[in-house]
Amino acid sequence: MSEPDPGEDLQILAMFHWAMAFLIGMAALVPLAWLVIDRRLRDGGEELLRTPGAAASDAGLMAIAVGLLTAGLVLGILVARGAFLLARRERWTYCVAASALMCLFFPFGTLLGGLTLGRLLEPRIRAAFGARSATPD
Repeated sequence: MSEPDPGEDLQILAMFHWAMAFLIGMAALVPLAWLVIDRRLRDGGEELLRTPGAAASDAGLMAIAVGLLTAGLVLGILVARGAFLLARRERWTYCVAASALMCLFFPFGTLLGGLTLGRLLEPRIRAAFGARSATPD
């Protein structure tokens, strides 16, 4: 009896990696959306809600929100690239690193990243990466 092709497992994991990449990207938009909504509510609100030092604190909060947005989008792009490479069984080291980075996105990213790391560290799966890249197309 022959062993099953590990590519099927990797294809399924890659699809979940794509989903997590989009979730990470969408979650990165939350701080910026929160600041925009807060700003709109304060501008249309009562005069009591406006404070003299609000402009300085708004700039700092906007810088933090843009930093979180940038970090989230970069993490999402790295995970999406990892999903693409995982489906093609290329660049094993990058796939391991992308799975480890996905563990930062608690709880679903941690679960999926840990599961993927467990599969990628199996010798049979690692050999499948090498066999795939060694075959001519």
